[in-house]
Amino acid sequence: MSIELTPDVESALADAARRQGTTPDLLAEAYLRERLEIRRRESSATEPKTLADFLSGYVGVLGRDGEESNLSEDTGRRLAEALSYSP
Repeated sequence: MSIELTPDVESALADAARRQGTTPDLLAEAYLRERLEIRRRESSATEPKTLADFLSGYVGVLGRDGEESNLSEDTGRRLAEALSYSP
């Protein structure tokens, strides 16, 4: 299904989506679901909304040789060590 929007509604939807960090399509669907009182399946309530949400538990947690470590900490020191490394 597609819905034709007037330019003013399309612009307002795009602006609202940008402010909320989502897409106009997802925002329009959310508005319609709320207005029509349509509930999502229970399983989709736990789905991440953005790529950052999806990766939040994984970014910077993998270390060398399978060790767990936070690779996004102390990056300046580690970069300096890597640059000064000579085999």
